[in-house]
Order: sequence, then C-alpha cells, then structure tokens
Amino acid sequence: MCRMRGCASHLGALLTSRPTFLHVCVVDCFCNQVANGIPIESWYDDPEDVELMQLLPFLKDISHASVTDVRPAITSRFNLPAKVQEASMRLMNSVAAAAAAHQQQREREQQRLQQQQQQQRSLMMQAATA
Repeated sequence: MCRMRGCASHLGALLTSRPTFLHVCVVDCFCNQVANGIPIESWYDDPEDVELMQLLPFLKDISHASVTDVRPAITSRFNLPAKVQEASMRLMNSVAAAAAAHQQQREREQQRLQQQQQQQRSLMMQAATA
C-alpha cells in the first residue's frame, strides 16, 4: 500500500540522487511517476504472498544494459497511464453526476419552499378576509 507522504519523500530522495527516471521502476507506490509504476496486489500481512516473485522475470528483462529507458516496457506491460486516465474520467463523471443530482435536489427544495410560502400567504390572506 502506498502511503502518500512516505511515497512522496522517497521519490523526492530518489530524484535528488537520480535526476532522471529512465532506469527506475517504482513498485506499488508510484504516486506521480505513473510511467515508472508497477502495480501489485497488496502483500501486507500475507506470508503466502508471491507478487514480487512473479514480477522478477519482468524486472530481469528490463534490467539489461541494452534497455535505455524502462518506461516504455512498463507502459507496454501494465498500461498504467491509460488506466489512470480512464479512472480519472470515471471519477470526474461521477463527481459531475453527483453535482447535477445535488443541484436538482436544491432546485426541488427551493420549489417546495416556494410552494410552502405561497400556501402560507394564501392562508394569511384567507384569515385576513375572514
């Protein structure tokens, strides 16, 4: 699991020691370095976990000196930039739908209040003429 503060500080330290991410893979906690990110299932408190072991062949493949930039291989294998964009779009659509529903609810509430006020005025007029 990625802890954003810890992740950001680790990546910050990595950036100061390595000015480019051409040869960096960030497993699990990739925050703003999606092109370098390799997602894995949560492995905390699981003594049976094999996620990192299953990742080893891929990591060995991209660790060869002939690989000048690991990001295309990571993107090709995991397609994270597209998945992040897709998830962002779903989130934005969800937020927009919630905002529209909230606006509709406010409009209905305003109409209900106006009707109540109209009824109260009507009752006051009736009482005044009686």
